[in-house]
Amino acid sequence: VALNDMAPSGNFANDGVVSAAKIWRVSHAHNVDFMDKANWVSLDTLVCATDGALIFGNAQVSSLKEIGFYDDSLAGAPISAGHALALVCLAIFGLSIAQELLKCVCFFEALLMVPRNLNKTRVAVNGDEFMLISIGFCRLLVMLGTLCLRLWIAGTLLYAGGRWLSNTSSLSDLLLNCAALVFVLELDELLYMTLVPSFVQGIVSRLQPLP
Repeated sequence: VALNDMAPSGNFANDGVVSAAKIWRVSHAHNVDFMDKANWVSLDTLVCATDGALIFGNAQVSSLKEIGFYDDSLAGAPISAGHALALVCLAIFGLSIAQELLKCVCFFEALLMVPRNLNKTRVAVNGDEFMLISIGFCRLLVMLGTLCLRLWIAGTLLYAGGRWLSNTSSLSDLLLNCAALVFVLELDELLYMTLVPSFVQGIVSRLQPLP
């Protein structure tokens, strides 16, 4: 879906750049009050020349430069620089989602391997480590609910985040948006390291890996 939404020349029309330019052209571009009266040059001509000394029309000059940066062709490549960067960001984001899904699959397989107990979870001491003997059904249901939540978040991010990246036309915003989406996947680790007491983290670190 994201690749289908991506336009090789950017989605500036969806960003409102084209509609804003049409309104500006009627209201300011050919208005006598905004022209260079010394040389009798309209504001529209100065903006198209990306004149950096303008007092009016700076937003339009920035938009033109942004479009130019996006549409610049890479050396020896049939696609533009912006399109190539968007594909790279989508690939990085897709790999992050794939890693999260793989973690969910491994976690589900580990839950299936642990014996279930009707009442409570049992843990045995093996030297300096702890070994999980069985897990209670209530705790198992909580873990399965957490797993479903992780899968839902990953799926939602894959769809919504992919479309968001494919509709981003600014090169700087592409990198920032990609980093923000990947950060969301790392938020659970950040919350664990920050909010969980060090005593509990020590117990978890001493727990033997599940078979």
